[in-house]
Amino acid sequence: MPEIADGDLVRRAQRGDKGAFGELFARYEGRIFGYLYRMVGDRAWAEDLTQDAFVRAHQHLGRLGPPYDFKSWIYRIAGNLALDGLRRSRREVPLPDWDSGEPEPADTSPAADPYQQARQAEIRAAVWRTLHRLPDVYRQVLVLRELEGLSYQEIAAATGLSLDNVRVTLHRARLTFRDLYGLQVMVEEGRQICGELNELLSAEMDGELDRATRRRVQQHIAACPVCQRTRRELLTVSGLLATLAPVLPPPFLRARVLERLAQLPDPPSHPPGPPSRPRSLPLGPEFWAGMAGGVILFLLLLALLILAARALPIGALFPSPTPSPLLLPPLPTATPFPEEPTVPPTPVPSPVPSPQATPTTPCVPDAEWVADVTVPDNTVFAPGTAFVKTWRIRNSGTCNWEPGTQLVFVSGDPMGGPAAVGVPATAAGAQTDISVNLTAPATPGTYRSNWQLQAPDGTRFGPILYVQIVVPAPATNTPPPTATFTPAPTATPTQTPIPSACAIPVDPALQPALTRLQSLYPTYDLGCPTQASFTVGGAFQDFFANVENPDPQTHYLSLMVWRSDNREIYVIDGQDTNASQGALRVYTDTWDETQPPIYPKCANMKPPTGYQLPIRGFGKVWCVNGLWNPIGWPNEAEKGVNLLIQPVQSGLLLKVSGPIPMGYLIALDYRTMWAVTVMTAP
Repeated sequence: MPEIADGDLVRRAQRGDKGAFGELFARYEGRIFGYLYRMVGDRAWAEDLTQDAFVRAHQHLGRLGPPYDFKSWIYRIAGNLALDGLRRSRREVPLPDWDSGEPEPADTSPAADPYQQARQAEIRAAVWRTLHRLPDVYRQVLVLRELEGLSYQEIAAATGLSLDNVRVTLHRARLTFRDLYGLQVMVEEGRQICGELNELLSAEMDGELDRATRRRVQQHIAACPVCQRTRRELLTVSGLLATLAPVLPPPFLRARVLERLAQLPDPPSHPPGPPSRPRSLPLGPEFWAGMAGGVILFLLLLALLILAARALPIGALFPSPTPSPLLLPPLPTATPFPEEPTVPPTPVPSPVPSPQATPTTPCVPDAEWVADVTVPDNTVFAPGTAFVKTWRIRNSGTCNWEPGTQLVFVSGDPMGGPAAVGVPATAAGAQTDISVNLTAPATPGTYRSNWQLQAPDGTRFGPILYVQIVVPAPATNTPPPTATFTPAPTATPTQTPIPSACAIPVDPALQPALTRLQSLYPTYDLGCPTQASFTVGGAFQDFFANVENPDPQTHYLSLMVWRSDNREIYVIDGQDTNASQGALRVYTDTWDETQPPIYPKCANMKPPTGYQLPIRGFGKVWCVNGLWNPIGWPNEAEKGVNLLIQPVQSGLLLKVSGPIPMGYLIALDYRTMWAVTVMTAP
């Protein structure tokens, strides 16, 4: 027997079918309890919240209309209860620094190996602590995606975030989780795989590493392929969270919920939605008696009119002031509905939302990396070797990739490749393989080439896709000319190149941005500069989110930067009031003087008081990509600025200066699509 859909059960429950709501409860009881337990970290608290969530859902079920998505609705009710409870509890009773509940239960299976069980328990405890060190919103989206398996659309419905915000928040949550978990777990786990790392840490006691040891560990990991591979495996967020043991609801939970529901009045039984024309009405005797009387009266009047017409001449019935032939009344005055043409039409809701709301939103292009089909990172090629790099990419946006979509080279070493390659037409949600023909450079070294998808209108989207190869130095059997000179022993180290030195140095004016990135994210490596710094003209504008909130500490600052040489626009979606760091988006400016300053699709939007619509290139990117949700609104017009730019292998360093309140040094990481800023004098 096929399973009844959630929507059918909702409609039955709205009509008073208690068994239908019981079936909905049975379907989602375990998932909601597990979700709430991961959020608050306490079983008793999670039990209470689960009861509250289903009781609220039952009492307000009449508010749930088409498409009757009970799953997203119950997750949203439960999530709001958890977030509200966490905020209240932290005001009343401060929780411990990193833990808000007991650790996950260990595997008690008799077949489990004791050693492996102990190791899994250690990993599980570390993951649990890390999960509860995250901000509540980050923990929420990670649990919904990685543990509950909700799609991006379902997460958006369950949290109230836009689809674009879900992607950004989930990206931030994964990065934060990796950073919190990263170095310590390498110290605990990586040393068991890499002997050199174990020797490096052999003298260390348990506890936090000091700064010097941490730096040595980071330098070793950056140079050790074994540790790099181990770290990637250990920091796979999905794999880490999968170590958490399944959570089962207590057996008495169902009985307690049913008991609470029995004590409450029945909710309204009529579902919401626009009124519809009833298909049938209860027609009683009074209705039929009235109908019969009306028919009899109509027949009597008709008979009287016929008799009168036969007994009297036409002129007596319709007297005319002149002996002219009879003129029948004109049709407009004889029609039974003379005013119909002038009655205003019933207002129909416009498909365009009100100015305060989001306008008709265009589809959002996006992509996700799935796998490297060919040429894994750090593949070794002889100088001049031709090879083909293939990525497998998923269309994770809401737009189909139409003909004209391309993969374009954005930075790094081009490796003899084309400026762009075509991308097959791909429907939203589908996968495709994209290949580029490249050639290994002739000079030994490590090379990285960065690419990004570009829509037919020039808008870039999705993550930076990169290929990194190693060209080894040619082997030589020529002995060192030790017999021709006798250098001093102290001179030898000065002739040995420093492994981390770059042929082109970082511009000292840009170094603070790189230093801040490395201090915040020690594992991030932008690589060496690919050319000397240079200056171009540009434009700059501040954006503020959450401006309706009276608390200024929630008005997160974001930045837009435009450079004149290649017409790229960098959007930094700030996560605090200083835009000290944030998610990076890169677009190509396609606006020109023949287009209106305000992009037409957003022309009817009404900015909050004190703010304005962005215009020209910034405005088009802001409108086309729906950036009003993540980055908010500008309060001043864009300003012309000077940009000091230095490309690096995996990103960009730039300095923004000019007639703006505050200057910025910015480091852009194209691999993680993240940015870090340092405020300077303008």
